[in-house]
Amino acid sequence: MIRVSLLLAAAIFVRTALAASASLLAPSSWIGSALTSIGLGAEPGTHEVVFSASGGMFVSGTQACATPTQTLGSQSPFMSCVSEYNASGASIFATQIGGAYVDSIALDSSGNVYVAGGTAVNGAGFAPTPGAYEQTMPAGSNSFLCKLSGIDGHAFYCTYVDVGLLSEGNIAIDSAGNAYLAGLGCNSLTSGCVEQINADGTGIGYETAMTSGCSAGALLTLDASNDLYCLNSGLTELSASGAILATANLGSEAGAALAMDAAGNPVVVIEDISSGAYRVRKYSPGFATVLFDTTFNAGGNSAIGSMVIDSSGVVDIVGGASAVTFTQVNPTQACAVPSPVVPGWNAFLVRVDASGNLLQATNLGNFFQDFYGTLQSAVLLTGSGATVALWSAGSGAISIMTLSPASSIVSLGCIGNAASFEPMALAPNEIVSVFGSGLGPAAGVSAQPGANGLYPDQLGGVQITFDGIAAPLIYANSGQVNLVTPGALNGKSSTNVCAVINNTPSNCATFPVQPGAPGIFLASDSSTIPYAAAVNQDGTINSQSNPAAAGSVISMYVTGLGVTSPTITDGSVTPVMPPAQNLEVGVYACQNPCQQPEPEPVSVLYAGPAPLEIEGLGQINFAVPALGFTTIDISVSSSSAERGLFSDPVTIWSK
Repeated sequence: MIRVSLLLAAAIFVRTALAASASLLAPSSWIGSALTSIGLGAEPGTHEVVFSASGGMFVSGTQACATPTQTLGSQSPFMSCVSEYNASGASIFATQIGGAYVDSIALDSSGNVYVAGGTAVNGAGFAPTPGAYEQTMPAGSNSFLCKLSGIDGHAFYCTYVDVGLLSEGNIAIDSAGNAYLAGLGCNSLTSGCVEQINADGTGIGYETAMTSGCSAGALLTLDASNDLYCLNSGLTELSASGAILATANLGSEAGAALAMDAAGNPVVVIEDISSGAYRVRKYSPGFATVLFDTTFNAGGNSAIGSMVIDSSGVVDIVGGASAVTFTQVNPTQACAVPSPVVPGWNAFLVRVDASGNLLQATNLGNFFQDFYGTLQSAVLLTGSGATVALWSAGSGAISIMTLSPASSIVSLGCIGNAASFEPMALAPNEIVSVFGSGLGPAAGVSAQPGANGLYPDQLGGVQITFDGIAAPLIYANSGQVNLVTPGALNGKSSTNVCAVINNTPSNCATFPVQPGAPGIFLASDSSTIPYAAAVNQDGTINSQSNPAAAGSVISMYVTGLGVTSPTITDGSVTPVMPPAQNLEVGVYACQNPCQQPEPEPVSVLYAGPAPLEIEGLGQINFAVPALGFTTIDISVSSSSAERGLFSDPVTIWSK
């Protein structure tokens, strides 16, 4: 049996995420209320939401209205619905738009609603209004724009437009009611373009050719002079007449949100593609100066839903993340974890002041199930906080929470599998990572077994308990603690996890429990390709430059395999002759990228605790399939006849 090297074990145990320093509660820290469904959009689908100044909502959806008040065009081949609800959730109107799907929604200063998107490729069902700019579908574009009354939803105009491939955020409205769209096409313009549609929808003010920095998928906003700002792979400023005034190159960064502060400074959220971290960046007009550039890490797959800026310049950002590694600064709520594990997102809030100081980064305590990889939001600032609408394409339902000043912060923010950082239910004898703020010392400290042969249950002043049982700790710093869950979780469906900091109880949160929660540890340099922390048959570490030979035995290191028989004492080191796992462990492989419907099982030679390592660290030895660059995942189940609970896929290097 190949045993994990001490060097590899050390790398596994201290795997950390980007952490933030703990700080005292900021006066402007916010906490979210319980999420309340308002009964809208119960069917999965694409929605857009915008708040009115009075707290009502305009909602668009890519399906017919349940109870339409009017229909524009015909119902074939498909419909979109644009609805208005007052602040109490009562319906005001529901307008169906035939042959159209809505991608963007915006309001003008009079409360009228503008929607833009695409029509059927042959125009079936869509009906432009008489006198509108484009009565027939222009060459190269099937996009549309409609202006509807904010009182009863009747159409002021509906027109085809020349801009192709509209998407969320691709619309802005100035104080005169002119609409701005960005995308592809625009008559003779073959690159990206921006088009201004006049207030009555009868013509255009300008068309401006753009580079890829302002094209399909771009976000738009206006300043007080009606200069248009456009964010995509770059940031561009256009004058009120459509002339390009300035550009800013974002390099490898991608635009995620755009807003204008009261002083006319554009603020962007951009994602650093290489690291996955987000940057909140404020520019001066014309982009001559970067006024601040503040970084936060959402972790895993993530999305920015919306950004708003208050009159004092505080930036409020709402989004969602699929991992438990979200940076915590003055956190006021713990994350939520589903049971059983499903794809989804934890909602989060980030607040940055006018000088770029990170005031707060907190979970909002709600998990959104979503197989489509999206979490969207809309925010309305109020006198004391904000109202937030949240929804995802997977669940479809639109829910509301209020944000208000918080009276205290929490230490324990989230917990998840230490190998995958997935927000899955916990398992007994699983190595997990706890993320939060002020958990331990600023400089991380690693644990060693004591004179009794056990890892300590207190490290750097922190203790984490599960239903009152202190867990053995492996590593601790201010933002992250790695530990092994107690074996006493076996047979439970939930557990109350609490943090104790310097003998003072902090917050607790309840998380679901399941028999196993498999995760595969990654090599430390897996930033671009997630490949396994694994050892080849000759005892060397598996890597791209040191692949395993087909047919040889490789050892992969995992956690979350469940309890053993006989059981292992919490915090102990697994003996040379390890006990057997109670659950069946399977390994499945396919050539990367997977080209077959289901990965195929491979021959498992050993699956169980890693000898002479802390309990909770599992080892799987299996024969390397002759697939070359190979994707692997594992499962734990109650019988060999089912895959049961499975891990995220990772890569091993083979030849």
